Amino acid sequence: NNPTERISNDYLFHLELAKAADNPLFITVMQPIREYMLNPENVSADKDRIIRNTKAAAAHHQEILNAVRQHDKSAARMAMYS
Repeated sequence: NNPTERISNDYLFHLELAKAADNPLFITVMQPIREYMLNPENVSADKDRIIRNTKAAAAHHQEILNAVRQHDKSAARMAMYS
């Protein structure tokens, strides 16, 4: 339940998706967002929200990952927007 670890893992998931999609713009945009989210003051202030949101996102991320593993672009796209 470490919020900093949860944010880092979430970031890495999105980074790997961006790399797989060959999306350099998204990779570039993600870095300042990561720095903001990992700021100790922000983590401390939003600890409960971070834990709640990352738990909720886990199932969503699994759905996306399953579609990517199956090379199903349509399902991956739908999962990202659901």
